[in-house]
Amino acid sequence: MEPRLPDRSQRRVQLLRRPQARRLEYAFDSIFALVTVFATVECINLYKCLADMQRLRILNLLQEGPLCVCHLQEILEETQVKMSKQLAYMKKLGVVTAAREGAWMIYRLPEASHPIVTKNLQCLRDCSDEHPVLSTDLERRAHLIQRIQRGGSTTCPGAVAGGGE
Repeated sequence: MEPRLPDRSQRRVQLLRRPQARRLEYAFDSIFALVTVFATVECINLYKCLADMQRLRILNLLQEGPLCVCHLQEILEETQVKMSKQLAYMKKLGVVTAAREGAWMIYRLPEASHPIVTKNLQCLRDCSDEHPVLSTDLERRAHLIQRIQRGGSTTCPGAVAGGGE
């Protein structure tokens, strides 16, 4: 008769009787709990970011292509301070990226974003017709890009003039 191997739960109990193995399991449980907490906090922060109408308007505009801070200010009719704070918060969470071109900061959506952000951007794109302010913002953006392409008064870099990347 072959010796019977203990099943997984019995082997686990045998391993846990060893103090080192118990400490290791506690460490793994702690790490798993910590990762879970960080993932939850990240999701909460992303949803806090997406719950603000001003930030949604910015994301709506950036879906069409990169924009300079001054263009976002013009379209949204906001102060530079408020716009910079919103963009800094969004950049910290990885919702937008920024690149300096001379004296200007050009903001765009990252190529690879968090799945929560991606799904919400799709929803935002689908719902933009239902919210007049989002449609108005897109119209104002289109007029701004046309003005830049015609050589209207702007000192911002040409990366924005194409309307996209």
